Amino acid sequence: MATRIYKTPFAATGDKEVLATADQPDGKVSLSAGWTPDYELPSDNPNYRPVGRAEMNGVINEVTEALGGVQLHGFATWQDIDGGWPSGAHVLSGDTVYRSDVNNNTTNPGTGGAGWSQPFAGRLLNVQVFPTAGTFTYTPTSGTRSIVVEVQGAGGAGGGSQATGASTVSTCPGGNAGAYGKSRIVTGFASVSVMVGAPGSGALGASGGSGGASSFGALVSAPGGQGGQSYTAGAAPVFCINNSAQTSATGGNIVNASGGRGQPGAATSVTFGGSGEGGASVYGSGGRAIGVFATPTNGVAGVAPGSGGSGGAGGAGAGATTGGTGAPGIVIVWEYA
Repeated sequence: MATRIYKTPFAATGDKEVLATADQPDGKVSLSAGWTPDYELPSDNPNYRPVGRAEMNGVINEVTEALGGVQLHGFATWQDIDGGWPSGAHVLSGDTVYRSDVNNNTTNPGTGGAGWSQPFAGRLLNVQVFPTAGTFTYTPTSGTRSIVVEVQGAGGAGGGSQATGASTVSTCPGGNAGAYGKSRIVTGFASVSVMVGAPGSGALGASGGSGGASSFGALVSAPGGQGGQSYTAGAAPVFCINNSAQTSATGGNIVNASGGRGQPGAATSVTFGGSGEGGASVYGSGGRAIGVFATPTNGVAGVAPGSGGSGGAGGAGAGATTGGTGAPGIVIVWEYA
């Protein structure tokens, strides 16, 4: 026979009498004395007491109600008790478990009473990751009390090198990484709109496109990184920097940072040099640099979330190239009890 789980206590709808805690002068049953000798007296004795139905219902009801609370929730439900709760007692109030930090604790933890702490608060429940570009709705995992959100903007594309002549070279810088914001949020995060920025795209012989912004509602926003510039082919040596603006994230109460800048392209001759690497994000590196060759070589896409693509490059007599695409942004939500 299976063990009964008391979702419904005994005599839940029946007549029942609440037992007194202290001994009763008239010999009536109580929590401290139990059934007194009066209940064993012969029925013709003036002090004889019969065991009443309401009394018995009351006793079993209290026991099964308390047992059911522990069976279903693991802890007793908080209520006023004689003398208060002892230090170390764990109780359930609402859907939160509290621990009494003092003896004889008569305060109500559910209304902010003193002397209670939440022993399971702050436990990591789950991590939700939004790694692809688009718009989504964040639904908290059940039991989430606070979150730490990381918002990474998308990376910009590298610059596309332009066609070269017999004695010229073209090399371009990488795109910037997107901005990064990190914040701890304790209210107002349910059903927030999550936007993950799309990567910047490279263009043939032109500056790279900027990455899209990522955001967590109106709470944290991280702009995308700007693309690397395209430079006109010229006689070596050449040094082509990424001088585009970098914008920091906003709303983060832990971190607000701009993304890493795309590295410059450089060449000391029409056969020796390379494009600039894509800017690194907090999650890792951008697209790798490309060497200067007679065959035009396109830039490489950003690797880590939010990183920039590398620039394109071409040696003497090379056609135009396309800068590497940036990496999409990402939003990560750490959920805590």
